[in-house]
Amino acid sequence: MDKRTEARLAAVRARFAVRLEEGVARLETYRRALSKGDPAPLGDLESFAHNLAGAAASFDFPEVGDAALTLEDHIQDFRSGNARLEQLERPIASLQSTLRGAVSGGQR
Repeated sequence: MDKRTEARLAAVRARFAVRLEEGVARLETYRRALSKGDPAPLGDLESFAHNLAGAAASFDFPEVGDAALTLEDHIQDFRSGNARLEQLERPIASLQSTLRGAVSGGQR
């Protein structure tokens, strides 16, 4: 790969890292609403997890992708009546932790 392409990929990856950092705050907002019993943000949370899982695969962040898919699966379980709202707390916290690790360089 030539240096120009490498530089472009590094810039795109850096923008994705910023997106991961912003994701930690978004997840906290969703978590707080859900902890109050408000299921309203579920649609946004599910879309966020789904999109993040796809992007994480593209940028070689497999742990982020796995955590996002796990959260998406738990949301679908809730929607189908196979889980309670409070059971989303753990996969949200896990994704937050994984994002923090990826942002701080704990994953490549």
